Amino acid sequence: MILDNVIDREFQMMLLPLNILEILYCQPKFRITETFITPNGIRENLLCTLGVLLMILANVGYVSINSYIPGNDEISDIIHSFICTDAAFYIVYCLLMYAMNIIYKNQIVQLIIKMQKAYRVLQNENGLRRFQKSNWIFVVAVFLFYFTYNLSYTIFNIYRVTHLLYDVVLFYFDVNIIVAIRIVKFLEYELILWKKELNKFLKTCSTTNHNQLVKYLVNVSYEERLLLSAYSNIIGAFGLCANVFGMSVSNFLLNFMS
Repeated sequence: MILDNVIDREFQMMLLPLNILEILYCQPKFRITETFITPNGIRENLLCTLGVLLMILANVGYVSINSYIPGNDEISDIIHSFICTDAAFYIVYCLLMYAMNIIYKNQIVQLIIKMQKAYRVLQNENGLRRFQKSNWIFVVAVFLFYFTYNLSYTIFNIYRVTHLLYDVVLFYFDVNIIVAIRIVKFLEYELILWKKELNKFLKTCSTTNHNQLVKYLVNVSYEERLLLSAYSNIIGAFGLCANVFGMSVSNFLLNFMS
Protein backbone atom coordinates (compact mmCIF):
# COMPACT_ATOMS: atom_id res chain seq x y z
CA MET A 1 0.00 0.00 0.00
CA ILE A 2 1.19 3.50 -0.84
CA LEU A 3 0.44 4.70 2.71
CA ASP A 4 3.06 2.28 4.01
CA ASN A 5 5.63 4.37 2.14
CA VAL A 6 4.85 7.54 4.06
CA ILE A 7 7.92 8.61 6.00
CA ASP A 8 7.67 11.11 8.83
CA ARG A 9 9.58 14.37 8.74
CA GLU A 10 11.50 13.63 11.94
CA PHE A 11 12.52 10.24 10.60
CA GLN A 12 13.71 11.86 7.39
CA MET A 13 15.90 14.20 9.43
CA MET A 14 17.43 11.22 11.19
CA LEU A 15 18.32 9.66 7.83
CA LEU A 16 19.49 12.92 6.23
CA PRO A 17 23.24 12.74 7.02
CA LEU A 18 23.36 9.16 5.75
CA ASN A 19 21.49 10.18 2.58
CA ILE A 20 23.85 13.08 1.93
CA LEU A 21 26.88 10.83 2.31
CA GLU A 22 25.37 8.29 -0.09
CA ILE A 23 24.55 10.96 -2.67
CA LEU A 24 27.98 12.57 -2.29
CA TYR A 25 29.57 9.23 -3.17
CA CYS A 26 27.00 8.41 -5.87
CA GLN A 27 25.33 5.58 -3.95
CA PRO A 28 21.74 6.63 -3.23
CA LYS A 29 19.76 3.72 -1.81
CA PHE A 30 16.26 5.17 -2.13
CA ARG A 31 14.34 8.29 -3.06
CA ILE A 32 12.35 10.49 -0.71
CA THR A 33 9.86 12.84 -2.37
CA GLU A 34 8.10 15.06 0.15
CA THR A 35 6.66 12.46 2.54
CA PHE A 36 7.08 9.26 0.51
CA ILE A 37 10.00 6.86 0.27
CA THR A 38 10.36 4.84 -2.92
CA PRO A 39 13.04 2.71 -4.61
CA ASN A 40 15.62 4.44 -6.77
CA GLY A 41 14.27 6.00 -9.93
CA ILE A 42 15.99 6.94 -13.18
CA ARG A 43 17.82 9.90 -11.63
CA GLU A 44 19.22 7.86 -8.75
CA ASN A 45 20.22 5.00 -11.06
CA LEU A 46 22.06 7.43 -13.31
CA LEU A 47 23.89 8.81 -10.29
CA CYS A 48 24.90 5.27 -9.26
CA THR A 49 26.11 4.61 -12.80
CA LEU A 50 28.12 7.82 -12.72
CA GLY A 51 29.70 6.67 -9.47
CA VAL A 52 30.79 3.39 -11.05
CA LEU A 53 32.28 5.17 -14.07
CA LEU A 54 34.15 7.61 -11.83
CA MET A 55 35.52 4.73 -9.75
CA ILE A 56 36.76 2.98 -12.90
CA LEU A 57 38.37 6.18 -14.18
CA ALA A 58 39.95 6.87 -10.78
CA ASN A 59 41.51 3.41 -10.63
CA VAL A 60 42.75 3.50 -14.22
CA GLY A 61 44.17 6.98 -13.66
CA TYR A 62 45.87 5.96 -10.44
CA VAL A 63 47.51 2.97 -12.12
CA SER A 64 48.80 5.06 -15.00
CA ILE A 65 50.21 7.79 -12.73
CA ASN A 66 51.75 5.78 -9.90
CA SER A 67 52.95 2.48 -11.31
CA TYR A 68 56.32 3.65 -12.66
CA ILE A 69 59.48 4.44 -10.71
CA PRO A 70 62.19 6.11 -12.84
CA GLY A 71 65.49 4.27 -12.97
CA ASN A 72 64.30 0.93 -11.65
CA ASP A 73 62.33 -1.10 -14.16
CA GLU A 74 62.25 -4.25 -12.02
CA ILE A 75 60.64 -2.52 -9.05
CA SER A 76 58.36 -0.64 -11.41
CA ASP A 77 57.08 -3.93 -12.83
CA ILE A 78 56.38 -5.29 -9.35
CA ILE A 79 54.60 -2.13 -8.26
CA HIS A 80 52.69 -2.00 -11.53
CA SER A 81 51.45 -5.58 -11.04
CA PHE A 82 50.46 -4.87 -7.45
CA ILE A 83 48.62 -1.65 -8.25
CA CYS A 84 46.87 -3.22 -11.25
CA THR A 85 45.66 -6.12 -9.11
CA ASP A 86 44.46 -3.70 -6.46
CA ALA A 87 42.66 -1.55 -9.02
CA ALA A 88 41.06 -4.60 -10.66
CA PHE A 89 39.72 -5.70 -7.28
CA TYR A 90 38.20 -2.29 -6.59
CA ILE A 91 36.61 -2.12 -10.04
CA VAL A 92 35.05 -5.59 -9.73
CA TYR A 93 33.89 -4.84 -6.19
CA CYS A 94 32.42 -1.55 -7.35
CA LEU A 95 30.45 -3.35 -10.07
CA LEU A 96 29.21 -5.89 -7.52
CA MET A 97 28.03 -3.09 -5.24
CA TYR A 98 26.25 -1.50 -8.18
CA ALA A 99 24.49 -4.78 -8.96
CA MET A 100 23.53 -5.32 -5.31
CA ASN A 101 22.13 -1.81 -5.16
CA ILE A 102 19.77 -2.69 -8.00
CA ILE A 103 18.90 -6.16 -6.70
CA TYR A 104 18.05 -4.93 -3.20
CA LYS A 105 16.45 -1.60 -4.12
CA ASN A 106 13.06 -2.71 -2.79
CA GLN A 107 14.48 -4.33 0.32
CA ILE A 108 16.26 -1.16 1.44
CA VAL A 109 12.94 0.69 1.26
CA GLN A 110 11.26 -2.06 3.27
CA LEU A 111 14.08 -1.82 5.80
CA ILE A 112 13.44 1.88 6.39
CA ILE A 113 9.67 1.33 6.54
CA LYS A 114 10.03 -1.43 9.14
CA MET A 115 12.35 0.76 11.22
CA GLN A 116 9.77 3.53 11.20
CA LYS A 117 6.82 1.22 11.92
CA ALA A 118 8.58 -0.08 15.01
CA TYR A 119 9.45 3.44 16.11
CA ARG A 120 5.84 4.61 15.72
CA VAL A 121 4.82 2.00 18.29
CA LEU A 122 7.70 2.69 20.67
CA GLN A 123 7.79 6.51 20.23
CA ASN A 124 10.63 8.32 21.94
CA GLU A 125 11.15 11.81 20.53
CA ASN A 126 14.21 12.56 22.63
CA GLY A 127 15.89 9.41 21.39
CA LEU A 128 15.13 10.25 17.77
CA ARG A 129 16.55 13.74 18.20
CA ARG A 130 19.70 12.24 19.67
CA PHE A 131 20.06 10.04 16.62
CA GLN A 132 19.53 13.03 14.33
CA LYS A 133 22.51 14.72 15.97
CA SER A 134 24.66 11.64 16.48
CA ASN A 135 24.30 10.59 12.83
CA TRP A 136 25.71 13.94 11.74
CA ILE A 137 28.52 13.70 14.27
CA PHE A 138 29.37 10.12 13.31
CA VAL A 139 29.42 10.74 9.56
CA VAL A 140 31.49 13.93 9.79
CA ALA A 141 33.87 12.48 12.39
CA VAL A 142 34.58 9.30 10.41
CA PHE A 143 35.19 11.22 7.19
CA LEU A 144 37.46 13.77 8.89
CA PHE A 145 39.42 11.03 10.63
CA TYR A 146 39.83 9.15 7.35
CA PHE A 147 40.93 12.28 5.50
CA THR A 148 43.25 13.48 8.28
CA TYR A 149 44.86 10.06 8.58
CA ASN A 150 45.72 10.00 4.88
CA LEU A 151 46.65 13.68 4.85
CA SER A 152 49.24 13.08 7.56
CA TYR A 153 50.96 10.54 5.31
CA THR A 154 51.01 13.12 2.53
CA ILE A 155 52.41 15.85 4.78
CA PHE A 156 55.29 13.59 5.82
CA ASN A 157 55.94 12.68 2.17
CA ILE A 158 54.96 9.05 2.66
CA TYR A 159 52.08 9.41 0.19
CA ARG A 160 51.87 11.47 -2.95
CA VAL A 161 49.04 13.96 -3.34
CA THR A 162 47.55 11.66 -5.96
CA HIS A 163 47.47 8.88 -3.37
CA LEU A 164 45.61 11.16 -0.97
CA LEU A 165 43.02 11.97 -3.62
CA TYR A 166 42.74 8.30 -4.52
CA ASP A 167 42.12 7.36 -0.90
CA VAL A 168 39.38 9.98 -0.65
CA VAL A 169 37.78 8.36 -3.69
CA LEU A 170 38.13 4.91 -2.12
CA PHE A 171 36.02 6.10 0.79
CA TYR A 172 33.28 5.10 -1.65
CA PHE A 173 33.61 1.54 -0.33
CA ASP A 174 33.20 2.60 3.31
CA VAL A 175 29.90 4.43 2.81
CA ASN A 176 27.86 1.25 3.16
CA ILE A 177 29.71 0.38 6.37
CA ILE A 178 28.88 3.75 7.91
CA VAL A 179 25.22 3.49 6.92
CA ALA A 180 24.99 -0.10 8.18
CA ILE A 181 26.54 0.83 11.54
CA ARG A 182 24.04 3.63 12.12
CA ILE A 183 21.07 1.52 11.05
CA VAL A 184 22.09 -1.34 13.33
CA LYS A 185 22.65 1.13 16.15
CA PHE A 186 19.13 2.49 15.71
CA LEU A 187 17.65 -1.00 15.59
CA GLU A 188 19.48 -1.86 18.81
CA TYR A 189 17.99 1.27 20.35
CA GLU A 190 14.53 0.18 19.22
CA LEU A 191 15.08 -3.20 20.84
CA ILE A 192 15.93 -1.46 24.12
CA LEU A 193 12.76 0.64 23.86
CA TRP A 194 10.74 -2.47 23.05
CA LYS A 195 12.08 -4.29 26.09
CA LYS A 196 11.17 -1.34 28.32
CA GLU A 197 7.65 -1.23 26.89
CA LEU A 198 7.29 -4.99 27.33
CA ASN A 199 8.40 -4.82 30.96
CA LYS A 200 6.00 -1.94 31.57
CA PHE A 201 3.17 -3.92 29.98
CA LEU A 202 3.94 -7.05 32.01
CA LYS A 203 4.16 -5.03 35.20
CA THR A 204 0.80 -3.43 34.49
CA CYS A 205 -0.78 -6.82 33.87
CA SER A 206 0.73 -8.31 37.02
CA THR A 207 -0.48 -5.47 39.24
CA THR A 208 -4.00 -5.32 37.79
CA ASN A 209 -6.62 -7.58 39.32
CA HIS A 210 -8.43 -10.18 37.25
CA ASN A 211 -11.75 -8.32 37.01
CA GLN A 212 -10.10 -5.21 35.63
CA LEU A 213 -8.12 -7.25 33.11
CA VAL A 214 -11.31 -8.89 31.87
CA LYS A 215 -13.00 -5.51 31.66
CA TYR A 216 -10.18 -4.05 29.59
CA LEU A 217 -9.33 -7.22 27.70
CA VAL A 218 -9.70 -5.50 24.34
CA ASN A 219 -7.09 -2.89 25.27
CA VAL A 220 -4.74 -5.54 26.61
CA SER A 221 -5.03 -7.52 23.41
CA TYR A 222 -4.38 -4.38 21.37
CA GLU A 223 -1.23 -3.60 23.37
CA GLU A 224 -0.02 -7.15 22.85
CA ARG A 225 -0.51 -6.88 19.10
CA LEU A 226 1.34 -3.56 18.98
CA LEU A 227 4.33 -4.94 20.87
CA LEU A 228 4.38 -8.07 18.75
CA SER A 229 4.18 -5.98 15.59
CA ALA A 230 7.05 -3.75 16.74
CA TYR A 231 9.22 -6.76 17.57
CA SER A 232 8.42 -8.37 14.23
CA ASN A 233 9.40 -5.19 12.38
CA ILE A 234 12.66 -4.85 14.29
CA ILE A 235 13.70 -8.45 13.63
CA GLY A 236 12.61 -8.14 10.01
CA ALA A 237 14.67 -4.96 9.67
CA PHE A 238 17.74 -6.74 11.05
CA GLY A 239 17.30 -9.44 8.41
CA LEU A 240 16.91 -6.92 5.60
CA CYS A 241 19.95 -5.02 6.84
CA ALA A 242 22.00 -8.21 6.66
CA ASN A 243 20.85 -8.78 3.07
CA VAL A 244 21.46 -5.24 1.88
CA PHE A 245 24.78 -4.55 3.59
CA GLY A 246 26.09 -8.07 4.19
CA MET A 247 28.58 -8.08 1.33
CA SER A 248 30.08 -4.71 2.29
CA VAL A 249 30.40 -5.66 5.95
CA SER A 250 31.96 -9.03 5.11
CA ASN A 251 34.52 -7.43 2.82
CA PHE A 252 35.35 -4.79 5.43
CA LEU A 253 35.91 -7.44 8.10
CA LEU A 254 38.10 -9.51 5.78
CA ASN A 255 40.24 -6.47 4.96
CA PHE A 256 40.40 -5.49 8.61
CA MET A 257 41.59 -8.93 9.71
CA SER A 258 44.04 -9.42 6.84
